[in-house]
Amino acid sequence: MKSLKKSWKTCKSAWTYGKVIFTRQALFRYVIPSLLLLAILCCAFWVRVQGVERIPDGQFTENDAYTYYWQSGIVAEQGMLPEKDMHRWLPMGRDNQQLLPLYAYVIAYLHKAFPWVSRYHIQVYLPTLCFTLSVCIIFLFFFGLTDLSLHLS
Repeated sequence: MKSLKKSWKTCKSAWTYGKVIFTRQALFRYVIPSLLLLAILCCAFWVRVQGVERIPDGQFTENDAYTYYWQSGIVAEQGMLPEKDMHRWLPMGRDNQQLLPLYAYVIAYLHKAFPWVSRYHIQVYLPTLCFTLSVCIIFLFFFGLTDLSLHLS
């Protein structure tokens, strides 16, 4: 039986781990920016969720969150939103086909996928998660447009 333990071997300009070769250029081009991005995203997520425990249960910090929470409850129960929302724009009702209710559907389906997490907690943490993912996507987009290795080496 072969040993599963691999060892690091060093050369003058590269490190090998098994069959994988790490060069100084690869280190500066991929590893360090990836670790930097991960550290920034973790810090951004931590900063944005610091005060969540001080928000009373069932309370949100914005008005739109109550509407999305209510809509996600309807989607969770009925599977879709009704054509007219009779709770707004009385007496005619609000036409839900003019809206983009993607956020309410995302909350409802995440709650169905992870039933041990409440819709309230999904609603509280999802904006922060979407923010950090969008920062990551923007960083990767600009990383692909520029040659970052020239600036780091």
